[in-house]
Amino acid sequence: QGPTVPTPSPLPLAMAALEEPSRASTASVASSVDERRSSTTLKFKHLYGSPAKKDLTYYGLRVNATATVDTSLLATSMEWWAAPWTSSGGGPVYVRRHNDFGKTPQHPHVLSGHKAPVLSLAFSPFHQGLLATGSDDQHICLWSLPSEGMERSLGAEDATADLTGHRQPVKAVEFHPTCPVLASAAAAHLMFSDVEAAGAAALEMHLDEVDQVNNLSFNMNGSLVAVATKACVARVVDPRASSVAVSTGGTSARSSRVVWLTNSGPADMLLTVANVGGSKGRQMCLWDVRAPDTPVVAKHIDHSTGQLYPLYDEGTGVVLLSGRGDNTVRIFDLGPSRSMITHCTDLQVPGEPMSGFALVPKQACDVKRVETIKALRMSPVDVTPLTFVVPRAENLKPYFQDDIFPPCRAPVAALAAAEWLAGSDADPIMESLQPEGMLPLSEKPPEEKRVSRGQQMKEAMVSRQAEEDQRDSVMAKMAQMAVQRSKFHPNESMGRRPGVDAAPVLDSDDEEGWSDDDE
Repeated sequence: QGPTVPTPSPLPLAMAALEEPSRASTASVASSVDERRSSTTLKFKHLYGSPAKKDLTYYGLRVNATATVDTSLLATSMEWWAAPWTSSGGGPVYVRRHNDFGKTPQHPHVLSGHKAPVLSLAFSPFHQGLLATGSDDQHICLWSLPSEGMERSLGAEDATADLTGHRQPVKAVEFHPTCPVLASAAAAHLMFSDVEAAGAAALEMHLDEVDQVNNLSFNMNGSLVAVATKACVARVVDPRASSVAVSTGGTSARSSRVVWLTNSGPADMLLTVANVGGSKGRQMCLWDVRAPDTPVVAKHIDHSTGQLYPLYDEGTGVVLLSGRGDNTVRIFDLGPSRSMITHCTDLQVPGEPMSGFALVPKQACDVKRVETIKALRMSPVDVTPLTFVVPRAENLKPYFQDDIFPPCRAPVAALAAAEWLAGSDADPIMESLQPEGMLPLSEKPPEEKRVSRGQQMKEAMVSRQAEEDQRDSVMAKMAQMAVQRSKFHPNESMGRRPGVDAAPVLDSDDEEGWSDDDE
């Protein structure tokens, strides 16, 4: 029996949110056009990145970068990162703690649960040591990494669960954002497994045979999932209704990937990257799920052929874009409504070309340094941490920058897997990144008005001129008094001048008229 081909149909669950754009949403799109015309609203226009020094990297690796070109082959959590390892057989995976910098041992401990190379990896957002690995052997293994670290290699018998059900190589695995459910894709087959029930397959869905899925991306509450396929740039499906809800316009493209732009306000926006071939080369597009016929924005990247890997930070609306074989990380700001593409800066990373790219959870960022994004970049021989910082004045750094650090997702599930499978939805649980005792920037006491250096010089010149004017005025008065002929102080050496020196002069020798009564 061949796979069933779903047809778009009215959906009773999550699809009620994807209605035709109303007048309000049309006005929102119009406002986004005005927003694209000005960069004054962009907070991350001057975001810059820097790679870590060698002593803070992981080198001496033997990563199996040739296992596949469709996925980034790198996964991260708050404590660990993982990548496929080169081996003469099977599909080993190398895992390492973030604080374990330096050279890699010649014979490291690995996870050896597959009989063929691993093609996809993902860490659970709720359990930092829970790793899912999808392989060319059509199996998915769940691993609970030991809290004390990797003291020995782990085999198939040490895996928490071995998920079966796919009949093709597993090229995509992705954990649900609000409950312990694992989504996976092999060719046109989608499977949603209950992690709490030892990975039992709970839902299955078959797309059209031409829809070879490249990757998966959930919306904010996990009610819908977007898939990038070879037949269409992107499709939006409701897994609990087993139906395709939306298909974007445009022809098929090679090496396409899709990211659901969560935390984008009232709009439901998708970001896709693809190599469309011909003179168009590699492109990045934004799509409104409610009007998917044409992209809202399409931006040409370059004419290279490598697979592009977009990393989207939902708190800032920033996209880090790099491709397989590239040494450049491009930084784009999508704006508050996620409806614009503004190129900010580029980060050149020396060394070997890139073969893997992944974001580290937001809680790992050093907010006191205004570090807004942290990522790992992998080459076949090393993994380099990248940090991205927003420039801020030194007098503002003692404050928590709450204008660029909104609440982020907490590592806590909002639903049980059974509740989601029964039709319930819930927004993710959020938490603040504000350190204890650090005052938010929005509560900063007002400062005295700062005067520019030019204004200070101008005020000093005016003050000096006023002092000089006052001194000149005093001197003029003193000179006037010096030449004045006072009637009370005549100058007898020049003789008396009638009408001027009119005061009587008393002769001390003339005692006539003198009387003691006059005293």
